[in-house]
Amino acid sequence: MQKLLIEFKNTPENTPQVLCSVSEVLNREETLNVPYKVLADNSSDEDLHSGRSGQDLRVPVINMHKQPLMPTTPRKARIFLKQKKAKQTLKSATFMNIVRWRLVNTLKCAWTYGYITKHDRIKMKLEKSHVNDAFVIAGGTTQSRSVPYMTTQTRRNNRSIQTNRKGFKPAIRRQRYKLQPGDLVKYIKYLFRVKGVFNYGKWIRLISLTKANKIINVNIKKVELVKYGKGIQFKKDGN
Repeated sequence: MQKLLIEFKNTPENTPQVLCSVSEVLNREETLNVPYKVLADNSSDEDLHSGRSGQDLRVPVINMHKQPLMPTTPRKARIFLKQKKAKQTLKSATFMNIVRWRLVNTLKCAWTYGYITKHDRIKMKLEKSHVNDAFVIAGGTTQSRSVPYMTTQTRRNNRSIQTNRKGFKPAIRRQRYKLQPGDLVKYIKYLFRVKGVFNYGKWIRLISLTKANKIINVNIKKVELVKYGKGIQFKKDGN
């Protein structure tokens, strides 16, 4: 459309009109005035938070060389990620840039920046994690810290016997198996967490609780149920 407007702008006044298949004749003066219309201030605080900015969502992405690309639509950003032309999106950063001052003014709180937190965390020789970032942001130095726990909530009566993933062949399960993901079982003399069952419930995939990222497949007859993983589960962060 913009290319068409440029062509109309560069067309002399005395150029004869050419008939086309369009039934309605465009008003040439009105069309030429479109680029010169003054739009509302899209960066105003009221428009940003009311959804009346008149612009569609634009997501900036980062390419493989850590350089920001032109902001694109979410669909094109997903295409870039799939083609490995971009590593990660900055959708969360864009959201925070829009709402951070509203949060600061509403909550009357102080704010900091990521590079300050990173500098202080490296200076204290702490690894990257949410709890360590919170400790540094709060001004922690040598205080005694509590042990962080990760919480997982599982439905107690999940009647869905399968989860169909988009782009994959759907599973056809006929029954709900006894062991479900998140259950705690004992194999030989070690405790494992159930990742899932396969081969019509005859085999089970286990995750080790002592060795990180260790997954084994065993026959379901060789494991012993310790506890169902329903409700709220707690485990130490990193274990």
